[in-house]
Amino acid sequence: MGEIRSDQTIVQQYINEIKNKKNALSHTSSVATMSGFTNITPNDYMKKAFSNTLLYTDMISSYLVSDLERILSIAKSFEKHDHMQAMAIAYKVNKNG
Repeated sequence: MGEIRSDQTIVQQYINEIKNKKNALSHTSSVATMSGFTNITPNDYMKKAFSNTLLYTDMISSYLVSDLERILSIAKSFEKHDHMQAMAIAYKVNKNG
């Protein structure tokens, strides 16, 4: 497996974007017709389907944010480990130098 390169800033931006869009979507609570030329109103089945779609989208977004936050946490852990390894190597070089 090759080296995986990532930027933690980008991951954090994704997390923030998803949270913002999820928040905006949570304020959506009604179904509107798409045309001004009709007086058709949504029936209960359409309202329930729309409500379910919002619920599923909210759940999937929550899982995605949770997974991205775990990825960020793992990346920070690797970063900390790499820093500790670099300090240990520098100490050995200075001690033996």
